[in-house]
Amino acid sequence: MITRKWQRWWAMIGVVFGLGWGLLSQSTRTEAATKPVLLVVDSQNAATTAPAQLDALQRLLTSMALPVETVRLTAYRAHQLTPRRYSGVITMINWPQSRLGNATFERDRQKFNGPDLHIGTNLTAWEAKRLGAKRVALHHQQFNLREGEQQQLLPYQVAMTGLTRLATTSQTQGGWSPKPLKNGTTRLD
Repeated sequence: MITRKWQRWWAMIGVVFGLGWGLLSQSTRTEAATKPVLLVVDSQNAATTAPAQLDALQRLLTSMALPVETVRLTAYRAHQLTPRRYSGVITMINWPQSRLGNATFERDRQKFNGPDLHIGTNLTAWEAKRLGAKRVALHHQQFNLREGEQQQLLPYQVAMTGLTRLATTSQTQGGWSPKPLKNGTTRLD
């Protein structure tokens, strides 16, 4: 049986692999190797498994020949994120309750036109709009993550944000659907 921690990791690994493949397919391997991916982390959140998750993400990107430059959200400085300097950006939220923010990073990230990945909670309205999607608040749900014939039951969530009505130009890997209720129906709050 796969533990909840590893269920989340396998889902994240799939997303990161998709980002890495996208970065490598957009440019030649040598060009991607010279420009790192900027990984912006809100906090280490040492009380959880966040340090191990951060380490695993850095190793995964490095194993795909993508150099990584990790910066704390509070240490980010204006105009640091540019396409000349970075091949992509990943925002990793380890501690959603902290509500840490950096308006400078958000402005630069909105201007950045390269690959952009958000890992964790607190997806902003402009991020959803950039994906051409609508945010949906989901409460007390459990979902199946699926890719082709493969399915994985994700941990029960008290609250989360889902995206619906993605733009036709959006690229997705797999999908999610609510776990059927006992009467065979599903619901999205």
